[in-house]
Amino acid sequence: MEEDSTAVAQRTAIWTRLKRFAFRMLLGSAGVALLLGFANHIEFKNQLRGIEQQRATGLSAPAAYQMAGFVGTKSTRPAFMLAQTPLTRLIIARTASLNISVINFDTALASVNRAATAHQGFVALLRISSPGGTARSANARLAIPAAQLDAALSEIKELGRVEQEEQESEEMTSQVTNLDIRLRNARDTEQRFGEILRSRTGKVSDILEVEREMARLRGEVESMEAEQKRLNNRVALASIELALTEEYEAQLANGGSRVGVRMHNAMVEGYRSAVASLLEASTFFLAVGPSLTLWVGMLFWPGRWAWRRWRKVRGSVAADA
Repeated sequence: MEEDSTAVAQRTAIWTRLKRFAFRMLLGSAGVALLLGFANHIEFKNQLRGIEQQRATGLSAPAAYQMAGFVGTKSTRPAFMLAQTPLTRLIIARTASLNISVINFDTALASVNRAATAHQGFVALLRISSPGGTARSANARLAIPAAQLDAALSEIKELGRVEQEEQESEEMTSQVTNLDIRLRNARDTEQRFGEILRSRTGKVSDILEVEREMARLRGEVESMEAEQKRLNNRVALASIELALTEEYEAQLANGGSRVGVRMHNAMVEGYRSAVASLLEASTFFLAVGPSLTLWVGMLFWPGRWAWRRWRKVRGSVAADA
């Protein structure tokens, strides 16, 4: 019996030690899991903070890129910059304006269209004014490749007598370079957001925050891409503001039809004026007449009494005299 009691006590002691060991291992595993989760959350926050600092400072772009301009593959650079080195490249937007007096207006207008097409450009705007009895005029805006601008101007000047000419060149290197740096940084940030979403290591609230930031960043990227396209087109295509004026000689009016038309128009205008004045007078009397009648009726008898009284006093004074 004593041996059985000793064996039972030993087995009980062993089970007690095993339970304590298992409990301590469970507590240790839970603590390690909590520490790993907390560390993962801190790392996720640091990634977000690093991305925001990168967007604010622009540190994701290489130093040489920030100092010299565009670096990278040809697919990411506009076509008009490929043949230029970053250190010497100047991005210029050219515009010109011409005022030309022409003898044959129709021929000159057709020549403008042919000149734009011949120099790989197009007419962006055309407005023609042709009032009767005066010279015709046209205002046009031509978009011509920058390399073809001088040749196009020389051809357009031959249409007639140049009354005014103006050319302007705007240096846009800093605008294009800064926009490209911002766009590259935004795309890098968007890529890092995508990597965070693919890993899915954060909490649900953190993932939703990343998705919101990514959607907002996508809108900014699209806006900057549209602005970049506008700047590229402005540099690649020079603008010509053209004003054509016809050399017009006034002619005497011939034939009796014009005189008859003018007399008919004058008679119609006189009739309309008479009807309008009659309507205005009728409207005035209809609007003021009731009030005027009321006041005349109220003041008639006091005025008549005062008038008679004044005549009576005047008559007595004259009789005494």
